Amino acid sequence: MVCGPCTSRQYVVARGVRQLLFKGRVGVRAMVLSLLAYLFVLPLPSAAQGSVGGFSTLPLPGGLAITLPQTWRPVDAVMERLVSATLDTILPQVKDSLLQASLSHGKPVQILNATDGDHSLRTLNLNAAPAPGASPATFANASEDELATALGPLCRTIGQMLTQVKGRLISCSRAERLFAGGRAVALTRYLRTGPSGFVSVWLVQYPDDNAVYSLTLSAPQADESTAEPVFRGIWESLEFGQR
Repeated sequence: MVCGPCTSRQYVVARGVRQLLFKGRVGVRAMVLSLLAYLFVLPLPSAAQGSVGGFSTLPLPGGLAITLPQTWRPVDAVMERLVSATLDTILPQVKDSLLQASLSHGKPVQILNATDGDHSLRTLNLNAAPAPGASPATFANASEDELATALGPLCRTIGQMLTQVKGRLISCSRAERLFAGGRAVALTRYLRTGPSGFVSVWLVQYPDDNAVYSLTLSAPQADESTAEPVFRGIWESLEFGQR
């Protein structure tokens, strides 16, 4: 157990959070959806974008919005179709009603894949997964130790899935509670192998009404120190509007 000798409250709360996030095969599969997406999304060639250092807010299905540096752009339609076929997800162009219908029927939804035009190995993936009983307050109601205990199986699951695609998990940190998107979120950091060397990954999970949104950001390990401030600004920018 991550929390060491857990108290009865820690055990009960951690079990409740874990049941919400790992409910059935769909829940476990959704937890690693972002990871698998990066193994199939190829980096796009660099291209000149708007003003350097500028930012733009991108509206997303379901009333969400995210702010990205202007050098970032969504993966093109051809690659989106490849990712969709590989992962059996839904493209970001779907109507909000279809997104909500998919979640209500227990299907993970792919919302956005993007890459940095100036640093093509920096990538972003956002997806939503059904989590019956979850709410924006789910992580706020658990202590740091309870949250880490509940999300403990995530690292093992990531490692198993990487092995299936000839990859390897090098290290995986315990979940850390942060605040973003108007709620408490969970940040898990891990290091994995990649085609061009080690890859540092930041996985941020946002609980919502009967769903969990997962934002995964990755960069080469050698680029970690410069990528992290950019990634932090991105994950703090995610907004949940009226849905």
